[in-house]
This record gives sequence, C-alpha cells and structure tokens, in this order.
Amino acid sequence: MFRLSRIRNLLILEDMFERRMVTLSELNENWGQQHDSRMVDLVLRFTGPAKVSAEDHFDSDEIVRQPDGSLIVRVRYPDNDWLIGFLLHFRTDLFIIEPPHIAEAVRRSALEIAKLYIDC
Repeated sequence: MFRLSRIRNLLILEDMFERRMVTLSELNENWGQQHDSRMVDLVLRFTGPAKVSAEDHFDSDEIVRQPDGSLIVRVRYPDNDWLIGFLLHFRTDLFIIEPPHIAEAVRRSALEIAKLYIDC
C-alpha cells in the first residue's frame, strides 16, 4: 500500500507515464507469483475498524457487504509467513472463514505472541 506520510523530499518532474489498465486484484496476483509460493484462496470476514482497511487493501470486486455490516473478502495470496503477519495486523476484526490451515496458522502465531507476555 502506498502511504503519503512516507514521502520524503518530494520532487515534481516533467516525466510522463502511460497508465496501465490493471486492477488491484491482478497486481496482487502478479506480486504473489513472483515470490515462488503456492497461492491460497482466502475467504475473510472483516468487522469494526478493519473494514476501512479492507476496503483500502482489496479491490471492490473481491468485497461483498453483508446485511450485518461486515465485509466478506475473497482473495488469492501467497501461502507464506508474510500472509500470516498480514492477517494478524487486523487483530480481532478479522475472522478467517477459509481455508482452515491458514486460520490455524494465525491462531498458533497469536498464541505464541500471547506467551511472550504471560509472565510479565
């Protein structure tokens, strides 16, 4: 994701570019293929503040609004450690519907994090 707050020493140049007609979904899929990981189809439910972040991260054709206000997202990502960290950053506002092995990996990671603070 491109964050404006990360821009330092902005320069306006005369250079021009030709806009490519590529969707966010296509970019995400191409990015995943470059990382030599097998891809996994995810079904995710976002609630609370994570809904805004989900709308920033995912293409509109990947998002379905539910009657209860939650968002169901169907997306394909590389099945790797980056994915687990990405999903954890949504904290309790994300429920992984599918696949079970990704939900279990996130659960294990969350428990490992919790163990760090048990004896504090």
